[in-house]
Formats: sequence, C-alpha cells, structure tokens
Amino acid sequence: IAEDCGLTDLGYYGPRYTWSNGRGPCAIVWKRLDRGLANDNWLAAYPATNISHLASTGSDHSPLLMEMNIRPGNA
Repeated sequence: IAEDCGLTDLGYYGPRYTWSNGRGPCAIVWKRLDRGLANDNWLAAYPATNISHLASTGSDHSPLLMEMNIRPGNA
C-alpha cells in the first residue's frame, strides 16, 4: 500500500522488530509494525534521513528516532 501512495520505507538501524505481543516463549510474536515512510519530495529535501529503533520501556512498541541529517554540500 505504501508504494501505491508513492512512499518509500526509510529502513532502520537497531533491533529488527518494533512490536511484541508479550507472550511467553511458545506463543511470542515479533513484528516490525512501526516504520518511517517518505515521499520523493521528502527524500530530495532530506536525503540522509536515518531511522533508529530504540529500546522499549513500558510499551509493547519500540520508539523510533528519526534523524534528518544533511549531507555535506546539500546545505
């Protein structure tokens, strides 16, 4: 669906999954539900954007950190 809307997944650094159902070892489910998406205009303006999956504290979702770095020469 994201591609149909002209959005690109920005990828990530850190742990592979951002959500867990919190069940025991026999029934645990891990998924990457949370992600950063951007359109072509965003990618042109912020080509060095990074998404990091951070450690979860008290939630079943892990927070994401978006860093909108500017490449040298693009400022």
